[in-house]
Amino acid sequence: PNKPVMYFSSLLVGLLIPFIIIYVKNLLDTKIHNREDLESVLNSIAIIGEVPRLSGKEKILITRNDRSILSESFRIIRTNLEYIRRSSTVEKYSNVVCVTSTINGEGKSFFSTNMALTFANTDKRVLLIGADIRNPKIDLGPLNQKKKRVSKIGLTEYLSDDSVLIGEAIETYEVGNTKIDVLLSGRVPLNPAELLMSDRMEPLFDKVSDQYDYVIVDTAPSMLVSDTLLFSHYAGHTVY
Repeated sequence: PNKPVMYFSSLLVGLLIPFIIIYVKNLLDTKIHNREDLESVLNSIAIIGEVPRLSGKEKILITRNDRSILSESFRIIRTNLEYIRRSSTVEKYSNVVCVTSTINGEGKSFFSTNMALTFANTDKRVLLIGADIRNPKIDLGPLNQKKKRVSKIGLTEYLSDDSVLIGEAIETYEVGNTKIDVLLSGRVPLNPAELLMSDRMEPLFDKVSDQYDYVIVDTAPSMLVSDTLLFSHYAGHTVY
């Protein structure tokens, strides 16, 4: 064999193989990795912001006058969401925002809690509703509750018991100098879908949308169960 030609051919093939593997891998990759990937496929849906990944040592709850990257990212989202809300034609429930995602563990409760706190830091009246009654994830342990006890009355109890008033199910919590009202999910019911179709849902959203400047609703994963779709018409806007 012609040794120089063989050496050159082997070197060329050795350089091409990694590039071919990388090209094929990227060609078959259909996952969303960054904002640009979203913008390339979404033309009519607004991207209101990006939330950074946190390390284990960072705070997961935003406080007043917080200057962290997490806090600034939620301020950007708050500004963009408010711009969308003001420029939209939605009249009823325009201050009600549902938060959902595809599956569990994608950060709905984390986002809902911090979004509610970000709005509350502007001295607005904010209500956070835990509407994922199948798998409640809102963790208020780190919060300094105004009352010493944790209410056993939540959304489930309000929907299933006609004698329970809305005010009885809402508790006030405090983070730093920021106050926020919370309607927890309550106990896990046997019939969550049927319960969320209750006639008491509309009076609930009618009242809280009038009493509060913003209502943030933490909902169930929209691709796993139908719970979110059952009351999504009470939300003026949806954050996915």
